[in-house]
Order: sequence, then C-alpha cells, then structure tokens
Amino acid sequence: MAAANRDLEIFPEPDRFDLDRKSEESLTFGRGVKACPGSDLARKNTTVAAQLLLERLPNLELLDHEAALPRKSILRCPTALRMRA
Repeated sequence: MAAANRDLEIFPEPDRFDLDRKSEESLTFGRGVKACPGSDLARKNTTVAAQLLLERLPNLELLDHEAALPRKSILRCPTALRMRA
C-alpha cells in the first residue's frame, strides 16, 4: 500500500501534498465496480477541512519537517506533526 500513487509517470511530484492534483489513475479509493461510493464526499470533506484550518489559523507553521515526512512501509504516515499557530 505504501507504493500506491507513487508512479512518477502518472503522478508528478508524488511527495508533494496537492489538494488540486487531478488524476484518474489514483488507487486511493479503488476503481471500477470496486470504487468507494463515498470517495467524492471524502475528497470534498478533506478539501473543506484544510481550507477552514488555513483560514482560521493563517499563520500555521510546520516546525519539524523531518518528523512530518511519511514513514513506515505499509501505511505511510508521519512520526509527528509539530505545529505553531
């Protein structure tokens, strides 16, 4: 699972967080008949949540970039998200 959506030929800059990234090849919510029926709602919720967070905390700053890098081999996630508002 950690390799999903990592093909540089399909996903330019796969390590960059981009809410506006457009791709029909994403493996995140499945494809075809096995596609997640709530994927559009989940994407919209994530976009709205991120926009509200940045509106309410305009000076939000990531303090430890190294700790925020995705880790682990199965479910890629950061060690910590140390922030200052």
